[in-house]
Amino acid sequence: MGNRIIRISCLISTQGAIKSQALADFAVELSPQPAKAENPEWILHVDGSSNNRSCGAGVVLEGPGDILIEQSLKFEFNTSNNQAEYEAIIVGLNLAIDLEVKKLLCKSDSQLVVSLLKEEFEVRETLLQQYYHFVQGLIAKFDEVTI
Repeated sequence: MGNRIIRISCLISTQGAIKSQALADFAVELSPQPAKAENPEWILHVDGSSNNRSCGAGVVLEGPGDILIEQSLKFEFNTSNNQAEYEAIIVGLNLAIDLEVKKLLCKSDSQLVVSLLKEEFEVRETLLQQYYHFVQGLIAKFDEVTI
């Protein structure tokens, strides 16, 4: 059996992030029950992008039982590339939380954001500090997260 792919596209406005509980419920309903694996590791791939015309992000969450959730986001507000990367991580972590994931491997191509989250670099910019602390709060809800 091949991967079950769920693709979701949405707009994120200045009013805040979307609620992904409906998506999580839908994914759980479609997912075959995997063999009893105690807290299987899920893999989260995130990528944010920003330019002078548009901002957005992509999120892919891979789980047991051939589940694959793809989410594309177009922001209705301006962001820097680093903010877009953090927004993608936030959406991905919230999705994983809604799916009750306990063990997560998070992959991002943003060297700065990854280094900040791994505490290899110091967060100096005020706005990125806010993102950093928010993401750390989300990470605390998991048993294990590897960036």
